[in-house]
Amino acid sequence: MSKYITNFSRGCFHHWSTSKAIAEFVSNWLDSEGERDYEFTEDSLTLTNKNIKVSNKMLMMGLSDKRQDDTKRGQFGVGSVQALVVLTDLGYNVSITNNDVVWDARFEHSNDFDEDILVIDETPHYNSQDFTVTVSGLTEDILNEVKERCLQFQDREVLHSTPMGDIISSNGEDGEVFCGGMYVCQSANFKYNYDFKPKVLPLNQDRNSVDNWKLQQLTAKMILQTEDESFIKGAIEANNLDTDHIQYSWVDGTTDSLEDSFAEEFIKDNPDAT
Repeated sequence: MSKYITNFSRGCFHHWSTSKAIAEFVSNWLDSEGERDYEFTEDSLTLTNKNIKVSNKMLMMGLSDKRQDDTKRGQFGVGSVQALVVLTDLGYNVSITNNDVVWDARFEHSNDFDEDILVIDETPHYNSQDFTVTVSGLTEDILNEVKERCLQFQDREVLHSTPMGDIISSNGEDGEVFCGGMYVCQSANFKYNYDFKPKVLPLNQDRNSVDNWKLQQLTAKMILQTEDESFIKGAIEANNLDTDHIQYSWVDGTTDSLEDSFAEEFIKDNPDAT
C-alpha cells in the first residue's frame, strides 16, 4: 500500500457545503471524455467514467490539464482535492477507483504539525478499467441537493437551444442559472432559466461568482439568439431583469418585423397618438 500525504487540515474549506463538494466530482465527471454512468442509492452516489485512468497529479493542488480548454467546467485544478478534504472532514466515505488502484481518503495526526492532515491510501485494484468516485453515508436531503445542482440528474425541457447555451424549463422556481449543466446562482427577478456554455460564462475558483450586469447582457443576447419572434416579444413585454436589456443598442438588436409588430400594437391601443 502507498500513501499520499497532503498538508490539508480539518476545516480548511469550512465554507463549502456537502453538496457543493460533491458537485466538484460531478463537474469533473462531466468534463471527462467518453462514456459516463452514474448511480444513486438511498445513501450514496457513484460516478463512473469508463475506460480511463487519471494521473495521480489530480491529488495535488493547482494542477489542471483543462486550463487552456474553455469548453471545460473546471480549469483551476483544485476541486477534487478540496472535495476530498471537505467530505472526509464531515465524516462521509469517499472511495476512488482509478483503473488498477483505489484511493481512500482519511485524516491522520501529523506530529510535525500537531494537526490532523488528509492522507490518501492507494491500494491495488483488479478487474476495472474505469475511473469511479463513490461518496457514501449521504442523507436524502443532501442527495436531493446534489440532484438540484446538476441538470444531468434532472428532467428539464430545453425551450430554446442557442450558440451561447440553452434556455430551459422551470423546476419549480424561475431564475436559475447553470453553466455547463452545473448550478451557479438564482435570481428571483429573472423570467427564464439558463444553462450557459462554460466559455460564455467564465466562473471564479468557487464557481459561484457572476457579475449581475454582465449576466443580464448575456441573457438578453441568448434570448435574441433564439430568433423566435413570439418568444422574444413575450420576453420584452415581461420586463424582467434578464429581459430588460434586449432592445438596448449594445445588444444585437431586434428584427424589423418584431419592431413593426410592437408598433402595430401601440397604434391599435393608442389610436390618437402621433
